[in-house]
Amino acid sequence: MEAERRSSSLMLALESKRVNYLEFNRKCLEWAFETWDDLEPKQFPDKPQIVVSHEQIPDEDRKKLKEKWYYDNPEILYFYDKREHIYQQNKGRCEWLEEMLEYIKNEQEFKKVKEKMVDFKKVYRRQGAEIGYRMYIYSEPQVKEVVREFEGSVE
Repeated sequence: MEAERRSSSLMLALESKRVNYLEFNRKCLEWAFETWDDLEPKQFPDKPQIVVSHEQIPDEDRKKLKEKWYYDNPEILYFYDKREHIYQQNKGRCEWLEEMLEYIKNEQEFKKVKEKMVDFKKVYRRQGAEIGYRMYIYSEPQVKEVVREFEGSVE
């Protein structure tokens, strides 16, 4: 709850122009330093058995799966969606840390942020390679429709 209030307070200060963008980012960075040990890249969830089985189906056969198969097994698409979300979070945090380097004057803080940025970059690049390998299989229009319909329905 405290984090939500602090976040809202910072956003309100920026929106009302009580702080400029530079000051806003500096305050965000100060807040990040307060919780630095908690700022870690998120790892992908373990693959459920149904996803493992799905990935063992040869690519050509997997492309022929009917829409109903994905409706009957929504956890597959949910897993891939969740994985994509984690990848985007890690990438976004890495990009934010990289942007924050512009605002740091202290050499120790610069080094600390740079190291954390490298940690995030290693994880999201590995995750991106893993996602990129399988995502092309789900580019068929009917499968995209299944993803849209199941978005948020499996939590």
